[in-house]
Amino acid sequence: MAQNIMIPQFFPYSDGFVAYGAACSIQPPGQPRWGSFQFAWANVTAEMPGYMVDMTQYPQMPKEIATLFVDNSRSSQGVVIIFPDTGFKLIVSPYRRGFYSVLSKSARFYIGVMDTTRATDCFTYVGACNFFVPPQEEEVRIERKAILFAIDPAINIIHNVAGTNQLLRLRSGYLVMSNITAGAAGFSAIFQIEADGLPIMTINVTLQDNEFIDGRNLWPAPNMEIDIGASSFAVSWTVTAGAVIAGGTMDLGMYFDFCPGI
Repeated sequence: MAQNIMIPQFFPYSDGFVAYGAACSIQPPGQPRWGSFQFAWANVTAEMPGYMVDMTQYPQMPKEIATLFVDNSRSSQGVVIIFPDTGFKLIVSPYRRGFYSVLSKSARFYIGVMDTTRATDCFTYVGACNFFVPPQEEEVRIERKAILFAIDPAINIIHNVAGTNQLLRLRSGYLVMSNITAGAAGFSAIFQIEADGLPIMTINVTLQDNEFIDGRNLWPAPNMEIDIGASSFAVSWTVTAGAVIAGGTMDLGMYFDFCPGI
């Protein structure tokens, strides 16, 4: 290994190959070799954030890598790839894929996720080949999706959002209370957004005795962005004390980056 090349602690990759191909615009010369892998980031940790892949242990696979095809379109986190023989480092951003030339004489490389805390439901595919492909990169098609519904402020709810694996990022939202009057003993409640059972946003609501509000937006910031990267996503409203007089409403709206291809 070359001097002064820092490789994080890693798990040896032992899951084998997956059937995964990518179209390229050239006719490979000689005897082209291709090997492809899938990396699931659910089991990595802050102490061991990645894997070391050694393709030389597999027959008929490239013994030297000239180009990597990296599909990070199903990950809300960037990935880093390091070749120990040269120290060459490649970083691929979230929701991107493409062909990347590498500087190496080896078929051994490290791949890790850049933020292990939000990578539970993330996957990255990598194809390695022994021939040169011109560099190219694209961002996956991302659309905007709105989820809108009304909440009765007097009733506790838990709403599980369907299609969570397609929700990439919470872009903005609103939580508007209209025509609500607190009871004689006041009122308090908690609105919460959870990803994989962990809170990513909490709003504490407190109204004084007989307080009346109309058209108040409780969302903490109009353009607050939160990466999802989760297998489950839910919103909840929990009354913690007091009551409200019947007749008021709460309107919730959330706007997401949405990937229909996932």
